[in-house]
Amino acid sequence: MQHVLPALLVCIPLFACQSVPDEVNVQEASAPTQAEMMTMMKELAAPNENHKVLDVMVGTFDASIKMWMGPGAEASESSGSMVNKWVLGGLFLEGLMVGELMDAPFEGISHTGYDKLRGAFVGSWIDNMGTQMMDVGVGTLSADGKTITLHRTVIDAMTGGESEMTEITKIIDEDHHEFTMFTTTPDGVEFKTLEILYTRRR
Repeated sequence: MQHVLPALLVCIPLFACQSVPDEVNVQEASAPTQAEMMTMMKELAAPNENHKVLDVMVGTFDASIKMWMGPGAEASESSGSMVNKWVLGGLFLEGLMVGELMDAPFEGISHTGYDKLRGAFVGSWIDNMGTQMMDVGVGTLSADGKTITLHRTVIDAMTGGESEMTEITKIIDEDHHEFTMFTTTPDGVEFKTLEILYTRRR
């Protein structure tokens, strides 16, 4: 049960913050029972309809990549592949990206899911181009259920300052989805950094 402990530590404050009548002993009311904690754990560990939105991206996809190194720069083009699969009981979509970037081998790992505590879609990213583990991207799903927009803050490798990123994943159909990234530099200039068109491999 060791894997349950971190989530329990998250749940306990939720119960502790519930309002109670003045005449009720606060200490007694704020302490959840084991049954209450287990009920909360089961709810948090169950995928919901938001996770189903990501189902269309499960599989192996060929990737057509365009990358811009700065505002006004020419795009460099490359190709790669992405393999997406559900992990941790269907809570997170794990992606393994393999390809070339700036004439060098490139690998990256993503995790995308829906955080019930935040009430938002979330995403993480690491790759072999540096030691930075990017802050969690947090965002929303469009009204038509086709576009996920995440926002995150990263450390700019060139300046050491913070840059804001907007990442947009648009589901075109069951065989195609598009990823676009925009970066706002520490001096406030926004530009398109990355564009990837994914096509399901048959």
